[in-house]
Amino acid sequence: MARAPIAAKAGFFESVRAFWSRQPGLATAIVAIVIVAGVALLVRPLFSGTSGSYASIRLNLSAADRATGAETQTVELPPGSRGLRIELNLPGQTPQAKNYRVELLDPQQSSRNLTIAERKAQSLIVTIPANELTRGSYIIRVYAVNADGTEQRIRGNYFFNVG
Repeated sequence: MARAPIAAKAGFFESVRAFWSRQPGLATAIVAIVIVAGVALLVRPLFSGTSGSYASIRLNLSAADRATGAETQTVELPPGSRGLRIELNLPGQTPQAKNYRVELLDPQQSSRNLTIAERKAQSLIVTIPANELTRGSYIIRVYAVNADGTEQRIRGNYFFNVG
């Protein structure tokens, strides 16, 4: 009496090949989704800057200038940080302005305007990307912008160091 040959169990690749041949549209869609998801995971860090969060400090207005040694906060940017988030406390007697302009003086005394990320009743929040900061001392000046477009500087400065 002759024995019937035992059917070999199909391996993983044979099963995938059989599935692909039976359901070509579904298999193609699954492969496309996997590829798109993989590319998105690889490309996302390139467009989102660094993946970290912002280092934060809160600064008070100082009537001193750099020469008189105003109390200055030092901030260290941790590796992977997106930058610095600064909350500028406005003095109580600050006139309510239609808007504000925030000017940053870097260690080389070059100035540029910062975008106000958030405006609260008694403070302004600005952010500075990490790639725009170097070690050194910084000064921030704030200007009240009136309804007619004229500006009035709020007396005093905000000081901080990047270490």
